[in-house]
Amino acid sequence: MFYTSRSAIETAYTCKRKRWLGYLYQGKGLTQVQANVPLTTGTCVHEGIGFLLRNIQLGIIVQDSKEYFLSLDSHWVDDAVKIALQSYTKIVQESGIQVGAREDSEFVYAQEQARTEALIRAWAIAELPMLMKYYNVYSVEDEIVAELGNGIMLQARVDAILQDKETGRFLNYSLKTMKQYQEGKTDRQFALALQTVTESWAAEQYLKQNYQTVKQFMQLVDKKLLNEEKFQQLAKFVKKYIPITEQQKIYATKHCFLIKGRS
Repeated sequence: MFYTSRSAIETAYTCKRKRWLGYLYQGKGLTQVQANVPLTTGTCVHEGIGFLLRNIQLGIIVQDSKEYFLSLDSHWVDDAVKIALQSYTKIVQESGIQVGAREDSEFVYAQEQARTEALIRAWAIAELPMLMKYYNVYSVEDEIVAELGNGIMLQARVDAILQDKETGRFLNYSLKTMKQYQEGKTDRQFALALQTVTESWAAEQYLKQNYQTVKQFMQLVDKKLLNEEKFQQLAKFVKKYIPITEQQKIYATKHCFLIKGRS
């Protein structure tokens, strides 16, 4: 088996030696010691938003609750921010932070923590109510491994897979943190991006894998190969996490751009 990913493929397009050093050297590749500021901010924002999406998926945050509009003083948003900032602190404490020669590391750290919190709170106000109204959350940041062919395995992690409440159709949900948004240009750029293609394909393979799991489960049920206790455990799992549907297609990708602004 040979494992690859969208980022590894894009790196190879730029420089094959960089791809070898970053992903294949001694079996796992080399990474820089200090944390990259934009990457770390994006990672921690995703972590906070992922916390909110998982709680919706599990039915803990529900549409008709008082928390539906998730105001600034909502404890769910506060918890999401806390998780993200704790993660940021841990990363910086363990590896330090990469700053320019004329930048103060403590100032950059404080600035990026404030920026991380602002982006999570802005997303909860502007985006989350709409998602809760129109979509069910099917999965959140699940690691997907699917075969491209001839033993080549694509590794992907989709931010979320959503299911339209009205049509039942699935779509890929992709969060992006960026310095600025350019009307038209940014949309076209991501519509044609390799990430959009690979994530959509990987998400479809994930749906197919889950559907096969459901089919196998139902076959065991039909053959009465499960005792009552085991049946109830598996039935609860299937009902909650793997909706029984033959629909195994991603119909669209919904991008959400979170604008950080320039430092």
